[in-house]
Amino acid sequence: MSMRTTTLSHAMAGCDVVYANIAGDMARQAESILAAMHDAGLSRLVFRLAGLRSDHAYP
Repeated sequence: MSMRTTTLSHAMAGCDVVYANIAGDMARQAESILAAMHDAGLSRLVFRLAGLRSDHAYP
């Protein structure tokens, strides 16, 4: 586990849900977030991917 994942896990202790608003290297960030959630015993996640607008129509 990386230092960042450990820090996230400690920050998530006692939480009921995680809200993640990410951009950039989303795959790596998501892996760290999910690993930290697993370590903290959390299963509820709200993800928002920066740069995607909810009011934009996609084909």
